Amino acid sequence: MASLIISIDQDDSTTDVCKWLFFLDSKFIRLSESSIVKNVNWGFPKNKITIEVDQFTLDLNSLKSVWYRRGNWRSNHQEKQLNPTALVDESFKFLEYEERAFKYALHDFLKSKNNLSNYNLSKVNKIEVLNLASSIGLKIPESRIINSKKALINFMTDKRVITKPLENPLEYYADTYWIPTYTEEITDEMLREVPNKFGVSLFQELIEKKYELRVVYLEGDFFSMAIFSQLDNQTEVDFRRYNHESPNRNVPYKLPIVLELKITQLMNELELNFGSIDILVNCLDEYIFLEVNPIGQFGMTSFPCNYNLEKKIAKKIIRNNV
Repeated sequence: MASLIISIDQDDSTTDVCKWLFFLDSKFIRLSESSIVKNVNWGFPKNKITIEVDQFTLDLNSLKSVWYRRGNWRSNHQEKQLNPTALVDESFKFLEYEERAFKYALHDFLKSKNNLSNYNLSKVNKIEVLNLASSIGLKIPESRIINSKKALINFMTDKRVITKPLENPLEYYADTYWIPTYTEEITDEMLREVPNKFGVSLFQELIEKKYELRVVYLEGDFFSMAIFSQLDNQTEVDFRRYNHESPNRNVPYKLPIVLELKITQLMNELELNFGSIDILVNCLDEYIFLEVNPIGQFGMTSFPCNYNLEKKIAKKIIRNNV
């Protein structure tokens, strides 16, 4: 019986887990955005589902485990025409809505399997998570959602301020490169260019940090890494602006038990069994919770700290398939 893995082709961490599954002689099927669902046969009320993907037919009822990593599959409906008429344009919109409804329903069905992450929980609302974290007792940065320059100036009166997306960062994946967006500090020069009104945006106080933590949570276990990003001007605000010539120092880290218990409570309330969590440690040695990403990268923590998470995830997939 095979496991189902849903990811994108460019995700190296998924590929590393798949290598372990090969090595451990475990059967799996990997679907990605290059996988095309050609035919669907879904019968009600018994929920017998088969889909034809690329060159094989997959019986979803036979699956016991699913790992949703990121991305989705594609269907083979007709490509959108250039310069369409209004009617044709609306017709393609209708097909896209129908396909979206099908994908949500199918992912809802897959929730009945043994899941490591799932599509419906792959995106969390940052504001809801911050409020929930605060209610649990985790410290969070002072934050504002505003859409006017006047309110932004008032927020910046006595503090340094950063901005980040309310949901997911804008990212562009190409065949040979990746273009991300970063957390940015609002400088006086930037502020002069800000219009009086702009789209609703998230702003937070900039925490003066000693170091930051990337924490991978895997079904109750913690794998944490300290990143000394504040020692480099390039990575001080966002460690993802990697300095490849002089990399940040990364070391394994043990969280306090009290902090682990609070994060476990947060993950349970969010119904997440996997996620990457960002935490800052300020100059008073306080832990400041920033966010949790249900499909965050884990290879960047696994390799420097020798956590071998790829093998651990592969073994969990295999156990879920029993």
